[in-house]
Amino acid sequence: MLYKRYLSLLSVIVALSLAVLACGGGGATETPATRTSLPPTEEVIEEPTEEPEEEPTEAVEEVPTEEEQPAEEPTEGPGPSIVAGELAVTSLHGYVDEYDYYHVVGLLYNDTEDPLTSIELTLELVGEDGESVLTDSDDNVVDSVTFSPFLYTLSQGQSSPFDYYLSTNDQDTDGWEATVTVTESDDADVDRAEMDVINDQMSVDEFGTLYLAGELVNLSDEPVQVNGLAGALADADGVLLAADASYSFARYLAPAGDENGNDRTPFTISLDGPADDAEASYYYWDADKTELLDTGADVTIDLANAFIDEFDDLHVISAIGNEGGEVLTVQLVAGLYAEDGTVLDAATVSAPLYLAPGETIPVSFDYFSSVNSNTDELDRVDSYTVQIDPYWTYETSFEVVALETSNESSETIGEGQVTFTGDVVNTTEESLSSATLILGLYDADDNLVTSNWTSVYPEGDSFAPDDTLSWELTVYLPPGTDTTDFTFFTYVQGYVK
Repeated sequence: MLYKRYLSLLSVIVALSLAVLACGGGGATETPATRTSLPPTEEVIEEPTEEPEEEPTEAVEEVPTEEEQPAEEPTEGPGPSIVAGELAVTSLHGYVDEYDYYHVVGLLYNDTEDPLTSIELTLELVGEDGESVLTDSDDNVVDSVTFSPFLYTLSQGQSSPFDYYLSTNDQDTDGWEATVTVTESDDADVDRAEMDVINDQMSVDEFGTLYLAGELVNLSDEPVQVNGLAGALADADGVLLAADASYSFARYLAPAGDENGNDRTPFTISLDGPADDAEASYYYWDADKTELLDTGADVTIDLANAFIDEFDDLHVISAIGNEGGEVLTVQLVAGLYAEDGTVLDAATVSAPLYLAPGETIPVSFDYFSSVNSNTDELDRVDSYTVQIDPYWTYETSFEVVALETSNESSETIGEGQVTFTGDVVNTTEESLSSATLILGLYDADDNLVTSNWTSVYPEGDSFAPDDTLSWELTVYLPPGTDTTDFTFFTYVQGYVK
């Protein structure tokens, strides 16, 4: 069991008059997916319906299905045409992004009769003088480089975008010409699921980064494992202008119609701009039917709080509990929604501590890449979801021990910021490699308000019995929070060598 050590927090944070998103509360629930409202005022705003509108709110074309991807019926644009019976590149485009990197973006189409995997692409990129501009890791010029498309496996008739980028090193790229060919692939076995993307949109932040967000929905009557998810922006001729993969989504989806909403996952994809001629967004997935997983069934979620801090960053705070009999590693996915159900952003978080039976720990989502870089999008946030990803939730094999803290103190360092310091003591007889500490801050009614975590490491090879390591971390609060009657708890876990 984790030891919870707490002291009263006596400092008072002086308020500025700033808007704060207050979260509607909720008790622990057995459902791995939970949605709650984030009304910008005390007025409660109705949550999105089960079937929100599929039309995006921004001026983006309706999301095409897999059958409507531009590679399926290519137009006579700048990209090469499909060669029947081959695995071929059907779109190719080069551009320089806002960070001075040159991108070669394209689309790969499987027109063979078989599913293919382990696909290798070879890029040749030459300057206006006909000489290669590619280099290896030692900065030696090379004739070509190999890389992979965003999706690992393509079934017959399926497409995948790709993007290879390199520094321009301040060179003039106007005359650069790229050639991409398929140089390797293997046969694959697939059991494809019917999927769709709904409630999607495209946005651009202040740095010129493009974001695609939406919900990937399982339309099959069996559970699905999502092996990969990618998105792209294309011009009117179907030529891809920017593309990337998503790293923020749940990889396991329940069968269609799941009563807890786990047949879908929010996602976000960030693309390096610009893509000024973009006319439509497209989505690509590598998803197969799979066996039923129940590893997240014993994990409860309590949606505790959500707020915007003084830096205009949105934080989602929850508490997760383990009602099962095994120590678990747990991964969570959060989604942010506009009032009409449009997905604005998504993020994934792994619980900082391995969760033992009977334990409950705070977990915080502190980085939403799209809305935290775009105040207009932040203002649209109306509700959020938090769900378990059973694919990344499983019994751990690591040996862990519970530790304690001592000599805790706190100091208010800014508007809505409190820094905590203290020591972690190895009260066990085990030699440890390191330790992780979560701090949860609670109001006078014992409601979880905010949380953060940190790790501590010994200077030598071992955190020995009776040794002490110092720690420091900062938690963020809604500006104007009076913390006079607040208390904080520390949850500490050590890892046996």
